[in-house]
Amino acid sequence: QMSEHVLYKTQQELEALIGTEAVRKLLEIPLHLESARESAAAADGRHTSAAGSVRYELFDCFLRRYSADTPGDQLLSSFHADSAALTINVALTSDESVEGGRLLGVYDRAVRTIGRAEGDATAHSSSLLHGVTRMHKGTRYSMILFLSRTER
Repeated sequence: QMSEHVLYKTQQELEALIGTEAVRKLLEIPLHLESARESAAAADGRHTSAAGSVRYELFDCFLRRYSADTPGDQLLSSFHADSAALTINVALTSDESVEGGRLLGVYDRAVRTIGRAEGDATAHSSSLLHGVTRMHKGTRYSMILFLSRTER
């Protein structure tokens, strides 16, 4: 019975909103992750053949609002995993500007808070169990991008 405040955007609408260059940088994040994975594998003496053969494409994007000030607003996001290859979560509000609304992730055998400043982009496998804590004061905004992965 709680309201959900979500605004869906296509890639073209997102480019018009934040600019083509900003969208390009967001969509390059997976390439940096693949490069880091390749470097780590090489440092461990492992060889992977995925370099340059993986492609990520945006297939869904939305802006989401969480507010403690709106009756019936979504006050807590339950833990969940996404149905994409990669999730990019951009903080449009700094953690310091609100009370609550912290991004949580379950990894290394613990629930961990992922601190973020306005503009920070958090990228993770969509299989990561994650959620958002209850809002106590203020309004939190985030932009979520879901990317699919294909082999070239």
